[in-house]
Amino acid sequence: MKCKIILLSLYLTYCHALYGQWEKIPDSVSLWIDAQLEIDAGETTKLVGYIQDYPNNVHLKTGTADLYDPVASEEQIALISFDKDGRFEASLSLKYPKYLQLYFDDIATYVYIEPGANLAILLNWNEIYTKASKGYSLLRNVHYKGKNASVNAELVKFHLALNDQEIFLDFADKLAPDAFKKWQITRWDSTLHKFYKEADWANSLPLTKHIVQNEVNSHYASQLLKYANNREKRDDFPDNYYDFLNRINFNDSSLIACPSFLQFINSFENSPPFIIPIPVNVAPKKSVLDFMREELDMEATEAYREFKSLTEIANETDSGKSDSALREIATWLANNPTILQKYRTYNSPIQNRSLKASSLLLHWAAKDSVLTNNFKLEKNLLYNIMKIRALKSHFQLMDRVEGKAFIHSFKQGIDFPWLVSECDRLYEQAYQKGPVDGYPLPETKGGALFKKIIAPYNGKFLLVDFWAIYCPPCISNIQDKQQTRAKFRKNDAELDFLFITSEIGSPQKKYDDFVREQGLFNSIRLSKDDYYLLQDLFNFNGIPRYVLVNRIGNIMNDDFPFYRFEGEMRLLAEQYGLTKITFP
Repeated sequence: MKCKIILLSLYLTYCHALYGQWEKIPDSVSLWIDAQLEIDAGETTKLVGYIQDYPNNVHLKTGTADLYDPVASEEQIALISFDKDGRFEASLSLKYPKYLQLYFDDIATYVYIEPGANLAILLNWNEIYTKASKGYSLLRNVHYKGKNASVNAELVKFHLALNDQEIFLDFADKLAPDAFKKWQITRWDSTLHKFYKEADWANSLPLTKHIVQNEVNSHYASQLLKYANNREKRDDFPDNYYDFLNRINFNDSSLIACPSFLQFINSFENSPPFIIPIPVNVAPKKSVLDFMREELDMEATEAYREFKSLTEIANETDSGKSDSALREIATWLANNPTILQKYRTYNSPIQNRSLKASSLLLHWAAKDSVLTNNFKLEKNLLYNIMKIRALKSHFQLMDRVEGKAFIHSFKQGIDFPWLVSECDRLYEQAYQKGPVDGYPLPETKGGALFKKIIAPYNGKFLLVDFWAIYCPPCISNIQDKQQTRAKFRKNDAELDFLFITSEIGSPQKKYDDFVREQGLFNSIRLSKDDYYLLQDLFNFNGIPRYVLVNRIGNIMNDDFPFYRFEGEMRLLAEQYGLTKITFP
């Protein structure tokens, strides 16, 4: 009897720790939260919450949840909307369980959430305000309700933010592979044992322990892979360097939920043994000479006549003259890199989707061999995911017919039905025929805001660039196209450029200086809340991000491939008869 009383007492203490704080919130909020937890939201999962002691003179407008899909390599965010009384909510599209980060201004917290399992979280305004004022970022005084409340209550006690990048970089530069591996595995084991020794570990739920272990394993395995990926010297790696991968269960789908999983799978698929060129045997659409005459309109130029003379000599039967002319052609092309680059772009499989399915299947057969012989691993779930992650880039190289032939054979090597379905989805997505004039903006807050922003440019095509001062690729791309923008503006071309950044990503002084330096005539610096609305509208988190808008404000491409800007612009000009969009 005494034992039962003790157990009951412990259980009641646990329940109070888990739910006690919820008793202090207003009844109306409590009823709302309970109702939200019971909602069957179909394909979305509800995340709701409340901020205790929320001041009347403060009104947070938006937050975000990072829902990046590491399997399909697709960016996705969810907008968290706030009410004036401190309530907030979001609808999450989840394919898999996820231990994700929620952002409220500069403050964040992690939650573990599963598809269809609605979750409520309770925050405290005093902690938010105190940590924000002191520059701290992670909230710890968080309480939960819902199916996974217990797991989250346990996870918040364990500090899983393994921020040791500076230590890694310092030792990675100093240690040889054997020494680095030994040092890293010692740290790996030490971190695991640190969690094992914590007072709360023994009584934690199996799922909690599994998430912690997976996060630690993914993190340290990523660093060992990254070391190998970044090291230029390759001849001092021992044959057994990669045997640390045996510590990872490559068939454990719950690894996908970990914050460090993306870093791990990126590092794994970019490991040197996997870097195998795709065998591209594509006959060029035109010879260099025909390309110069027909595409670059150079027939009247001295350069064209000179190159034509060399090709005529190269085609002679006299082998001595022919070989000499071939060497001169190679020298001529090296001295004319602009023409050579344009020719390569014109004949690129990416531009023309001319790669054969058989070439890619041979490419993956070679990687299958690497998995077995170099990494000593059998085919597994994570390797299958690695293959799925490559599909988008593969489909860019093939037309629809070759793509269908490829995916039919490719799926034979995928051992998990849900990944086979993902193959089919990505295939249909790659070759879907959207409306010629793009899609209209939705009737949402983000849609209304973007419609207002682009209204002054109606009548022209518009390339919108989401960027920030702190983003090196953003800055580089803007600088590279400075002359192109100036030329288009001078010629009153049918395409305009619009640059959108946020107050967080671009401090006012640096923003003003850069805009003036680069001549960004059409540039907008939005509040963080408005910028969040546009992130939600176009479903992106990383930048730079480019959106192509047509003359009536419809979205032609919400993920414009800027790396092939010139080729895409030529196609646009040809399709719509835009005579002022020209290139040398």
